[in-house]
Amino acid sequence: MLFTSVWLIGLLTEAGAETMKLKVSDALTKADGFPVGDVQRHNIVFIMRDGSMVSENGETGSMKALVVNNVKPDGSLSFLGYLVLTFADGSTIVLSFQQGKFSFVPEGEFAGTHEATGELVSGSGRFNGIKGTMRMTGKILKSTQGEFAGKANNEFILTYTLPAK
Repeated sequence: MLFTSVWLIGLLTEAGAETMKLKVSDALTKADGFPVGDVQRHNIVFIMRDGSMVSENGETGSMKALVVNNVKPDGSLSFLGYLVLTFADGSTIVLSFQQGKFSFVPEGEFAGTHEATGELVSGSGRFNGIKGTMRMTGKILKSTQGEFAGKANNEFILTYTLPAK
């Protein structure tokens, strides 16, 4: 009986979840890299990215990401970090993402593609008490002269619930 009740509550919670789709464009604003010291070309790079976002219903806002990249000797790159979405009304959603993966694209207009999954950590304003998950996919444009890294174009899908009012 207890198992059935817990399963039913989980099902109802998932059924009541909302989805928000966002398009985010951002640029690198700060980066600092450090060699790990175990083998050549293994580096940890701390980065900050700032940008703008628009939801599928036309709502706009800003984005700030704090990311740690693990650049391995074979050239592969994984990342983790936090992202803060700030909407025009001042409401925020804080996301965490783990084990994002970046894949280099040797030919074409993009430097590479990336994807990550994560959790909605907290929110403020109309998103106070938010819980849920996120999925991000995106493309990093090739760097232009003077840029450390290219601009990014990302798509986010947030699946979330809010506390009853």
